[in-house]
Amino acid sequence: MHCGGWGPTSRSPANQATRTEVAPLGDGTSLAAPAAHARSIVEDEFVSRRLLTRAVEPFAEVDIAADGLEAVEAFSAARQAGQPYDLIFLDFMMPRLNGQDALRQIRRLERAAGLKLGKGAKIVIATALSDARTVMNAFREEANAFMAKPIKQDEVRRVLGELGLVARLAPTG
Repeated sequence: MHCGGWGPTSRSPANQATRTEVAPLGDGTSLAAPAAHARSIVEDEFVSRRLLTRAVEPFAEVDIAADGLEAVEAFSAARQAGQPYDLIFLDFMMPRLNGQDALRQIRRLERAAGLKLGKGAKIVIATALSDARTVMNAFREEANAFMAKPIKQDEVRRVLGELGLVARLAPTG
């Protein structure tokens, strides 16, 4: 797996309970998220991968996977290491293993580990396919959110907020 874009936090258990990372926004407010949670970005297209990484890395380490097979392998390795992902951005159209099949396998691994629905990683589908059938299939396979490309920073922040992974803070001065 190719790992890149490491953020300013570590995944040590001591940091998980006590730190909060804050990222300022251009409008005078900021976003805050618990530190030390790992996020995975699974995207074969460079520009989208870079944009997603920049949006997420102020809050956590970011692992990059270029296709669905790498995503499933990274997800499994992180769980086995006791450092499971709390968020995965997943493209549907990718080489080797498409995102829909990767989503199914990740949810299957969570169920095998005894995780109940809603207790595993938050999975956001980020794809150019935005027809109703694709969107419905994503949610049928237990995706938590859906974003149509082209990806926009504000949309990423909105989705992170809706999933409870970041909170918008009022201006500090």
